[in-house]
Amino acid sequence: MSLFFPKRCVGCGEFGKYICDNCFTHIHFLESAKCPECMRPCISGLTHKKCRTRNSLDGIFVAVEYTSVIKKAIHSFKYEPYIYNLSNTLVRLMFESYIQNEVLQKVIGASDNMWITCVPLHPLRLNVRGYNQGELLGRGIAQGLGMRANFVFMRRSRDTRPQFELKKEEREKNIQGAFELKKRYRDKIKGKAIFIVDDVFTSGATLRECGKILKEAGATQVFGLAFAMER
Repeated sequence: MSLFFPKRCVGCGEFGKYICDNCFTHIHFLESAKCPECMRPCISGLTHKKCRTRNSLDGIFVAVEYTSVIKKAIHSFKYEPYIYNLSNTLVRLMFESYIQNEVLQKVIGASDNMWITCVPLHPLRLNVRGYNQGELLGRGIAQGLGMRANFVFMRRSRDTRPQFELKKEEREKNIQGAFELKKRYRDKIKGKAIFIVDDVFTSGATLRECGKILKEAGATQVFGLAFAMER
C-alpha cells in the first residue's frame, strides 16, 4: 500500500507523513469550546446551566480549530478513501487534546458506565464511501481512553443534504427526524453516559439531534466529541 499510495502531507504535499512537521505548527489545539445549545463560548466545554433541558447535550469537547490544514485533512479523510488510514493521525491529535482536558477527564472518571458511539451515515452514503469516518475516529478514541464502543445504537433513516451546504437556519430543519434508535438497543441505553463522535462541530444541529434521541431513550448524559470546530 505504501508503494502505490505513499504518505503525503495533506497540507503541502510533502512525502513522508499525512501532516508534515511544518504544517503541524499551523494546527491550533482548543482550550475552550462553545456551548452546544446556544453556541456561545464556554470555558469548560459543558453546556451552560441556563441552556440545559431534559434532552439537551451535556457538553461538547473539541480537539482542534478548523484551520486550512485541518480542513484539507478532513476533506481527504472523507472523500479520498484510499487514505482512510489518515484516521490514525487524526485520532492521535484528538487523544493528545483530550488527555490534557481536565474537565473531560473528570467526566470520564465520574462514571463507569460510559459508551462511545458516532453519528450514523445513511446506507447509501456508507456504501459509496465504504466506511463511516466517525466510527474510525471513535474506535481509536475508545481504545485510547479505555472506553466501550457501540456504533450501531442509531441509524440514519433519512438521507440529508450535507450540512456545510446549508445556512445556519436551514441545518436544524435538514437534520430534524433524520435519526432513530434501533429498538433492540433501547433498554441498553438506559442509565448510560454516551459520547457521540463527529468530525466537525459547526452549528451543533447534528449532535443535538442525536443527543435528543439518546436522552429520550433514557441515557443519563450525552456528550459530543468532535475532532474540529469552526470559530
